[in-house]
Amino acid sequence: MLLCPVAIFSMLVLSCASQALNESLDGSTVSDSADAIDTGADELDSGLRDTSVPDDGNAAVSCWNRPVSFPEFNRDCSVADDCVTVSRATDCCRTINITAINKSESAAFKAAEDVCEKQYPPCGCAPQATTLDDGTWIHGAETAVAACVASKCVSKFDGVTFGCGNMMCTADQVCISRTTEKITFCVPNDSCKGCDSCVVDSPGCSCNEQDGNIQQVCP
Repeated sequence: MLLCPVAIFSMLVLSCASQALNESLDGSTVSDSADAIDTGADELDSGLRDTSVPDDGNAAVSCWNRPVSFPEFNRDCSVADDCVTVSRATDCCRTINITAINKSESAAFKAAEDVCEKQYPPCGCAPQATTLDDGTWIHGAETAVAACVASKCVSKFDGVTFGCGNMMCTADQVCISRTTEKITFCVPNDSCKGCDSCVVDSPGCSCNEQDGNIQQVCP
């Protein structure tokens, strides 16, 4: 049988194509293609990641959205001078908590608190009493200081305190106990300098005074 030139050329083309396919299936070309796919997937994954938040330690700050998260800061100390008091809002009413940290952490704390403050909406409510690490609630001009207790920085009231349930009241406050609700809290005693001058405004309430400290107990 005689083959025309066109047929011979077609057979050569098919033979070359078959050889190229076999070589690609041997692994080299397939491997290169797989690498290219992996690279493309990595680039796509990178493009989909949220890189809008800088990796500056503040990505963990979430004061309004749940779950609430605020970074921990170094509190190690040898003496009180190693510590400094810092404050931050704990709710959208701008209720303040004053704590104490190692001085070296001051800038990092401020950066985190700045992020936190911007997350709160303007709720328009009145803040509650300021809380300290020693369990004290303070109002107005009452002040807190940093102390080194058991090698840890803590905030404490700079004055005389007395126990009120699981918290501490200052000498300028009255301890209020609600036995039914099982709660205690401290309020300013602007008009209550002793049980004889305190107005017990609820039936069944009583006033006790010990060492000049006033406690009202109500059902």
